[in-house]
Amino acid sequence: MPLRFITWATIGILIAHPAPAQEKTPQAVSCDVRQTVEPILALIEERLKLAEDVARYKWNVHGKIEDPAREQAIIDSLGQQATRQGLPWSWAERFFRAQIDASKTVQRALFTEWQQTQAARFDNVPDLTGTTRPKLDELTVKLIAALAAASPQLSRCGDQIGGLSQQKLKTTAGFLSGAYATAIAPLLEFNRQSTGR
Repeated sequence: MPLRFITWATIGILIAHPAPAQEKTPQAVSCDVRQTVEPILALIEERLKLAEDVARYKWNVHGKIEDPAREQAIIDSLGQQATRQGLPWSWAERFFRAQIDASKTVQRALFTEWQQTQAARFDNVPDLTGTTRPKLDELTVKLIAALAAASPQLSRCGDQIGGLSQQKLKTTAGFLSGAYATAIAPLLEFNRQSTGR
């Protein structure tokens, strides 16, 4: 049989029955979450601590803790910022709603305490619009960047994140503990809420 015939016949077989494509191996993700997730927990805690300044200001001006329209506008805006960083909309919405809910938990607890003790007007309270909200905005920008950087760990390292979160909760006292638990809960739900808008 001519060599040329064998060669073309072989090529024909290869074309008809190509070798199976090799599956891409998922890139390994380190579940040493301290470097990526601890900064997120620290930013969440720092943000929560500003809830006392918010509460003192509202107490002084007899303001309401709840502001549903403003809260929804904030969540929508932050959701858009988060998706531009590659985070899923549905999860980002859940995460930032949890941050607002956690802050309101702190504010309600403080209001209850101040009502019981008949607290007077507080002195030297930072202005909400001019001081506290810009601080919150700055922390939120850092938080979105940290969440985006940690998204591989959030997707695949739930057990390790849960363990780190529990360690943090043990060092958080009083009503701040419940608020903190609310704020960090979405970190453990990333896989379940990481699709769709």
